[in-house]
Amino acid sequence: MAIKKDINKKIINAVPKKFTKIDLKSKIHKELESLVKIIEKSK
Repeated sequence: MAIKKDINKKIINAVPKKFTKIDLKSKIHKELESLVKIIEKSK
């Protein structure tokens, strides 16, 4: 659960209001990719 909260925080922090939806998607995608790498390492 803590990881999920952290992901939500990261996504919110990664999203300035002025972003277009496309920018938003690529930004979130990058955040998720980096989180996946972190999770993979910690296994």
